[in-house]
Amino acid sequence: MKKISIIIAVCLSCCGYLHAQTAVPGGIDFVKGLTWAQIKEKAKTENRYIFVDVFTTWCVPCIKMDKEVFTQKKVGDFFNKNFINVKVQADKGKNDSDPVKRWYSDAAYIAATYNIDSYPTYLFFNPQGEIVHRTTGFTEADKFIAAATTAKGTYFSQKMRFDAGERNPDSLLRLIKSAQLVNDVKLLSIAINQYLSTQKDLLSDENIKFISEATNNTTDLGFKILRTHPVEADRVLGKGRSAEIVKMILFDEIALPYLRTDASVTKYGGGMVVYGGKLRDTVDWAGLKNKLTTEYPDLSERVMASSKLHYYEELPDWLKYTEAVSEAEGIMDKSLLNNSAYIIFSQCENDECIKKALGWAERLVSSGNGQPEYLYTYGSLLYKSGRTKEATEVFENAVKSMGNQAEGFAKQLEKMKKGEKIW
Repeated sequence: MKKISIIIAVCLSCCGYLHAQTAVPGGIDFVKGLTWAQIKEKAKTENRYIFVDVFTTWCVPCIKMDKEVFTQKKVGDFFNKNFINVKVQADKGKNDSDPVKRWYSDAAYIAATYNIDSYPTYLFFNPQGEIVHRTTGFTEADKFIAAATTAKGTYFSQKMRFDAGERNPDSLLRLIKSAQLVNDVKLLSIAINQYLSTQKDLLSDENIKFISEATNNTTDLGFKILRTHPVEADRVLGKGRSAEIVKMILFDEIALPYLRTDASVTKYGGGMVVYGGKLRDTVDWAGLKNKLTTEYPDLSERVMASSKLHYYEELPDWLKYTEAVSEAEGIMDKSLLNNSAYIIFSQCENDECIKKALGWAERLVSSGNGQPEYLYTYGSLLYKSGRTKEATEVFENAVKSMGNQAEGFAKQLEKMKKGEKIW
């Protein structure tokens, strides 16, 4: 989440600054009145590339690009000739126009699908609607045109050569770098696994990082490496990371079909995963446990725990969810335990469940890690439990110790002091 000062926000408001998808005389002509689906159809019909400027209303570099770059004639001439140009507002405000509001869902989809985490971000798509390039930040006019020129050549041509059968290591490595840049998750996994098959030393730092990024199935080359060389992998990835990747793969391949009919997994990059398929009315927990224990005894309990948390949260059945967490607390990663406690805080109204979640949070805080997210969850659960004085003390101490980094705590603390609902 990007942080800004109140002063900047007020200045923009007072100046009446507005982003609009309109043409600037001599500058880039941004399309109006079309949905994202219609824009892609237009691009396909007209065989034109798409340029997308993802911005926020508070972003200073975004404003600078609007005033100093997008308005230039040479920039407008190039982009209007070569692209369908689109502005996408990533934030929401009370003064948003109706056209901006109509784009809320499309904007959210684009931000999630292409892992937008900084502003401005510029996305470039080919006429088939496939992303081929991305850049970020304020960019001078000539460099901006150069980046757009690259977008129309490099990645698309690399993909064409790959589809035609080019598999030498150097070409694969270049394709991997480009796929990472544009967040093409599907091709990235394929290209990395192809590249790894050409490598003699799979335990090099770079290859271990590739393995962590592209190992999604038990049949992938990297799965065996993660299973047989966890020490070497964790040296590069962090303690316990190899087992965590394996656990997620086992959940997707083995556990998920027990939990959902027609189960599917869609990965968007950046850790975002969407699970599809209808939840089963009943789950054969004994059958799942037997399969896991037989094939992966060292990870059976952890995968079982993840499976129960997923199933009972999706139902939802908070009593069984908290029971599953309590049973697995001893083997759960601390961040997962904290996440489970926060889920209860934000979604559950059962006093018994809230009491149990407060116990988990209290133990996390008492363990001495001092993680801000643990304190946040703990204080929030105290407040929801009616222990307002203790909750405000936790948040006040956090604000004092964290200073400028305690923005989230400060906002919630203000609501607590007013007796307002914070979930």
